[in-house]
Amino acid sequence: MSERPLLLYLPGLDGTGKLFYRQEIHLAPYCDVVALSIPIDDLGDWQSLVVRVRELLPADRRPVLLCGESFGGCLALMSALAYPEAFDALVLVNPATAWRRQNWLVQGSHWLSLLPTVSLQVAALVFLPFLSAVNRLTPADRRTLLATVRLVPRETILHRLQLLEQCNLDADLERLTLPVLLLGGRMDRLLPSLSETHFLEERLPNAQREVLPHSGHAALLDSDLNLADYLLRHGLLPQPAEAG
Repeated sequence: MSERPLLLYLPGLDGTGKLFYRQEIHLAPYCDVVALSIPIDDLGDWQSLVVRVRELLPADRRPVLLCGESFGGCLALMSALAYPEAFDALVLVNPATAWRRQNWLVQGSHWLSLLPTVSLQVAALVFLPFLSAVNRLTPADRRTLLATVRLVPRETILHRLQLLEQCNLDADLERLTLPVLLLGGRMDRLLPSLSETHFLEERLPNAQREVLPHSGHAALLDSDLNLADYLLRHGLLPQPAEAG
């Protein structure tokens, strides 16, 4: 049985898993990485998404870290609640669990349903500064982020925003006893990630919290952010074996 850990990444609202490339190179010395990719036309409910996560679990019983970003943070919590023995640790990066408590965002998502597809594509450009700390992204990464967001159909975006409105896990958090690392971007202009990670830290029995001082919402695209460093610091990844 392989003891090399597996990090299972659950993406944000785009669902593609394509925006994790910056972190994969940093993680490669320490673990294998698998990213969930949700079809862009998928209109399934939370339960069907949890099943997709379960299907990615390895056949061998090796350590599995479940890492969820934004929308994926909600899915990570639901997956860990559904299969508590399947995961060894949980990492939540700017989790979107606060979405339903942000009335202006909920109302704004309802207005989006009235926009034609072309206007929604333009809106993606307007909202780019809310999705990331733009100065922390290389020009190539900014283009990739915008292209990926524009790839997702209007109906899918609206459906996933509705899922976020339905996500209320507050009463279940105390059941999650596995180690949880919470990463909140101080410069997140889309969601109150600092206060939300503090909220979760107080309710999860075995949680630790780190502030990402310069990161926006799409923190894992930051050119200077190394997720592996945080995981090593908190003992969630083993040091690589010395060669020789």
